[in-house]
Amino acid sequence: MDIFETMHDVKRALFLQVAMAVSAVMVECICELYNLFNFCLHTKSGVVNVFWPLLCAVEVTLTLSACQGAQKASDELLEEVEDTLSLPTFPQEALEELKVLRLQLLHLPVRCVALSFLPLDRRVLHGIIATGTTQLVILLQIQFQR
Repeated sequence: MDIFETMHDVKRALFLQVAMAVSAVMVECICELYNLFNFCLHTKSGVVNVFWPLLCAVEVTLTLSACQGAQKASDELLEEVEDTLSLPTFPQEALEELKVLRLQLLHLPVRCVALSFLPLDRRVLHGIIATGTTQLVILLQIQFQR
């Protein structure tokens, strides 16, 4: 096993852990929102604690934004290396090192992906919100049928 395979295994395990954490937080957020709606329906009190659902939403947004930021930084670095390589007056030794860096960035881009099919970036947020809303509506419909 070479260093590339080891890094690939570590990356795959890390992003699977991030995806599982995001999933767990979203389940917690759905449960907290359900409890919030249930509390509002069954009490006349105007005091409602929206702290936990908001905290869950912020946690998921920050996690996915960090993954998106790492991908964007990698892409920007590649663009900077490409621009630097096109400069006519640059030392030859540095050009060789930059070519190696460019090849590494091209062949091993920073992409936050869990299980090789679930990208972890802000685009996933739309799906998470849609799924969470659907699950919350189902829970509320079940609650109203009782």
